[in-house]
Amino acid sequence: MMDGSSTSRALLASIAWFWLVNAGTLLLALLALLATYPLYREWLAAWSEAPLLPGLEPLTWMGARLPPLLLVHALACLYALAASLALLKMQRWAALSLEGLSWASLGYTLLAGWVYFHFWFTLLAQVGDEALAISPTLFYTLITGIGLGLVLMIGIPFAIVIRLLRRPDLREALQ
Repeated sequence: MMDGSSTSRALLASIAWFWLVNAGTLLLALLALLATYPLYREWLAAWSEAPLLPGLEPLTWMGARLPPLLLVHALACLYALAASLALLKMQRWAALSLEGLSWASLGYTLLAGWVYFHFWFTLLAQVGDEALAISPTLFYTLITGIGLGLVLMIGIPFAIVIRLLRRPDLREALQ
């Protein structure tokens, strides 16, 4: 049976591994974005000349600022990797950093959820329910379920990490 200190260290190691996997996955996504960036630039140029679909304003804003956003993404991933490795060595600064990154990730998840809902409901308000190939009730239920499911599935792990990193016994394990 593990004592309190061993349990705290195991939880901290689990958080570090969560962030190592998370940062590694985000770096792979970044590499995929960089590989497709030339195609994305062509698409964005053609898109800027076409009439804008309602609800896509946040995406066009991000698309116009993609290089600096990708740089911020890359730096955050590298920092998360460094902090995760440092947390495996039980360094206090790493726990504080990963808590901050967890808050930022939770905020980003909520913002992405807002963009998702903004797009669908703005678009559907413009085209009307008659443009749907299925029942409007079913469609709205699916869109809402998918959106809420994704936000919860992505956001809850970050909320758990935040809650764990605020526990006094975990903070004491790092001193």
